[in-house]
Amino acid sequence: MEFEMKPVPADAKRGWTITADGVIIRPRKLTLESRFGVWTYGVRPEGYDSIVIGEAAGGGAATLPYSYAPDGRLLVGLVMENRPNMGDEPTPCLMGGFVKLGETHAQAQTRFGVEEGGMNTGSAKELQGFPANFNRAYCVADAKADEGLHVFAVEIDHGVLDSVANFSWKLKPTAHWMLPGAKNPDALRFFTWRMAVRETADALARSAIAQLLADLPEVH
Repeated sequence: MEFEMKPVPADAKRGWTITADGVIIRPRKLTLESRFGVWTYGVRPEGYDSIVIGEAAGGGAATLPYSYAPDGRLLVGLVMENRPNMGDEPTPCLMGGFVKLGETHAQAQTRFGVEEGGMNTGSAKELQGFPANFNRAYCVADAKADEGLHVFAVEIDHGVLDSVANFSWKLKPTAHWMLPGAKNPDALRFFTWRMAVRETADALARSAIAQLLADLPEVH
């Protein structure tokens, strides 16, 4: 997606201050690049200065495992992660992240299933609907051009889930979805979808749950 950021006028009254290695500067235009994408500061097309993020491969990929409790309630799987920028306690988050250059969204979601959930998500199917924009204010991603977060879902048989504390479930170590020697096999937790929405501060997780609900014929 083409998105032009222009330099901030030299006489602009507003502007961001950047501190780099202890040096304070007031840039007119700034670019910060990494393998994940490009961060650019400048004047947006709307006429005000801001920072925007363009992802290297045009978006990300995520997977939402789900299951049905014996009483018919929909369960969704999120990974418990330590995210200091979201608080001191582990928080339920959507399993996923940035797509690497040369990698498909399907390949990326399978990789994140292994890295974050310790499970095989190769059979996951992409949910219908536009890809999600990570942040509508700062992320450059045109959903109509297939840019943004692609969400996949995979149904798990409730028979391979064990009940744990706080009204949640986890995969049994013998479940065929669980990979031998998983780095963090206890990270993945299943919650009723209503509890997941209430308990997570991860906006992407909430978005993925809504997309899953729209795909399923009946939800309890």
